[in-house]
Amino acid sequence: MRETTRLLDRIEPDTPPSRRYSRLLRSSLLELRDPNDGQDPDPATKTRHQYARAGGVLWSRRLPPESVGDEWLDGPARWERVDLGHASELLRAFAREGPEFSLAVLRRQRFYVAADDEYCVRGVYVDATDELAIDLPYGPVTDAWWDVPLPQCPDCGGDVVWWEAGYVPGTRRCVGAPLRRGEYLPDRGCGSMFVVASQETER
Repeated sequence: MRETTRLLDRIEPDTPPSRRYSRLLRSSLLELRDPNDGQDPDPATKTRHQYARAGGVLWSRRLPPESVGDEWLDGPARWERVDLGHASELLRAFAREGPEFSLAVLRRQRFYVAADDEYCVRGVYVDATDELAIDLPYGPVTDAWWDVPLPQCPDCGGDVVWWEAGYVPGTRRCVGAPLRRGEYLPDRGCGSMFVVASQETER
């Protein structure tokens, strides 16, 4: 990543990587911090913006300062696609040079009933047609695929959570909004069922 490294060196010359606001992590993630975020000059006190490539797309997530941890009070930070049309020179360079991660994808759970295939959409079992199929990329697999924060339900916007008891491994279900962090009532969501997959991609 010659151009990315050159731009990082130009932004903060003569600064060790460990003390930089902008740096590469594991030579695969780009992390940027705003030096104007708060009065403390220590980089560990700054909000982190991380970038990674997957599916030919640049993704970003916003993490709390290192001094706080890796999750916000309302849960883990989801990945979002980056619009490179208004991106900086550094982000455009990293989007060209950065390594490609596998892509986490949300799909409808397929149930085999007799000779038919069915989806569970909003709690109702219906024929598994192409019109109802979902193939929703939701972020790069930078560590383990199960650690990528799940997207919100594409049918109703509720939270999608692990739901493997009595179902095949990988099953997820929409359970709506939480009562409090991590606590749900099963009948609050629309009940749509999904599976997650890690999809290898090529540059």
